[in-house]
Amino acid sequence: MACDFRTFSILQGSFLFPVLLTISLFSGIYSQTSLPGYPSLAGDYEKNEGETITLSCSAIGGNPLPSVQWYKNQQLVDPGSSSSGNGDGIYTVGSSKVTYNNYTFDVSRSDNLVSYICKIQNSLMASPVERAWTISIYVPSEQPFISGPDPTITTALSSGSTYKYICTAQNGRPAPNLRWKLGTSLLRSIEFHQGITENTTTNADSTLSKSSTLSWVPIVDDNGKNLYCQTDQTTARAGAIQKSTSVPIVVQQIPILQIGFISYTAQVGSSVTLSCHVISATPAITNLFWRKQVNGVYTRITIDNNRFFGGSTSNANLTISNVALSDQTSYQCSATNSAGTGNSGATTLSVSGTGPRTTIWRCSVRRKDLWCRVVVSQRGNEFVCGSVDHIHPPEAGLFKRAVIAAKVRVEAIQQPYRASGGDIVEDAFSITNENDFNLPNQQYLQRAANCIRQKLRPAEPKDLCN
Repeated sequence: MACDFRTFSILQGSFLFPVLLTISLFSGIYSQTSLPGYPSLAGDYEKNEGETITLSCSAIGGNPLPSVQWYKNQQLVDPGSSSSGNGDGIYTVGSSKVTYNNYTFDVSRSDNLVSYICKIQNSLMASPVERAWTISIYVPSEQPFISGPDPTITTALSSGSTYKYICTAQNGRPAPNLRWKLGTSLLRSIEFHQGITENTTTNADSTLSKSSTLSWVPIVDDNGKNLYCQTDQTTARAGAIQKSTSVPIVVQQIPILQIGFISYTAQVGSSVTLSCHVISATPAITNLFWRKQVNGVYTRITIDNNRFFGGSTSNANLTISNVALSDQTSYQCSATNSAGTGNSGATTLSVSGTGPRTTIWRCSVRRKDLWCRVVVSQRGNEFVCGSVDHIHPPEAGLFKRAVIAAKVRVEAIQQPYRASGGDIVEDAFSITNENDFNLPNQQYLQRAANCIRQKLRPAEPKDLCN
């Protein structure tokens, strides 16, 4: 121990007093115990799933030096790597010592908003001082998928009908923004802004699933385009993830037809063409036909290429040759594709003039015990059956017999001055052959022909002198 005696003058009032000051100097250094400072934390507040993060906790001072440990909730996850148990180590700032612990790990979706707690404590503390840190974990949603349409379809959407499609993006955080677009490509598509409803649900792992329902009325112009669902999702540090999916759109429409004129006029025996135009049809028409109104009901016309021509996919017009009075009615053009059958408006055909003479043909079975009352009306080349059916089975060769009799009758009327009725019968029998049977009696036919010719010739002139 060393002593140093020094004398000081102390002014107290107006008197001076001598003072002996003794200072003791001891060899060695003596430390003073102290508490550590409040923990300081550093790290990222947000991370994408799978990224690496480092959480740093430090405490300045403290004697003895504190322990620095990391907990996930209340479970110890990083006691520190220092052999002394003081976190990961110590560094000096000025005259102070800082104890620190850096906890590095890969984040998962389960780390979202979990409390990571740094606890510091030395022997002077009854309980540790702690401070918490939370991280927002961004989880990319799964690839979106589209379901629908509702109602379901077998081939294509029908133009003008309403359909619903649902786009779903699952298991992401935050929930993405879902957008509907239509076009030939995503870059050239047009976004929908109406007819959309959305729903978001929270999953057990705190991720979110979001669905968007689109109610939409397709038109023919949408055929061949794609319906896109695009997701836009933010990530950590103001990043973004964009994903998309699509479904092809096929739209069908029943044929739309238009007649050329609402009415036509034709003379008996002339030809007339009724025009029809296929305005649109998706897909293309597979069949086209005409119908005429008979007794208030539209009946399909048979294209026989004799009186009726056209009415096909290659020629939509209907041509009627040798127009008859019975052709005067309403007509309609119809076409079919996989979407259905479309009909045009009605067009009316008016027929003027005098038609051919009507000839009544009666059944040749007219015996006393069996009298068949079937009649057939002939007007030009048109034959119309009466309302009564035959009451006997068909007779073999009857058709040729009737044809022969008809030819004899017509020739007898047209050639009343022909030399012989037998020549008329012989000409009529030119259509027969050796295998024909049940032919009419030639003598009866000759007698009938002569009778007709005689009635058509004028009577013999009388003597002017009498």
